[in-house]
Amino acid sequence: MLSIVIPTYNEGKQLPALLETIKSQSFTNYEVIVADNNSTDNTVEIAKKYGAIITGGGLPGKGRNCGAAVASGQFILF
Repeated sequence: MLSIVIPTYNEGKQLPALLETIKSQSFTNYEVIVADNNSTDNTVEIAKKYGAIITGGGLPGKGRNCGAAVASGQFILF
């Protein structure tokens, strides 16, 4: 399994396009983890709509680490 970790902060405008691209791939053995840094827009709601796992985040490094901590895949993609 592949774990895809996406650190976010107010990415409501860009996140749907990214998640649609991931969803359209032929490879299906993956999970999407959104490590959110307290967004004030609809980022978290969009991530939930796409079935992403939501965790706390921070600046990109902290977000990656928070996402990796909950990942269950053999490989992690940031």
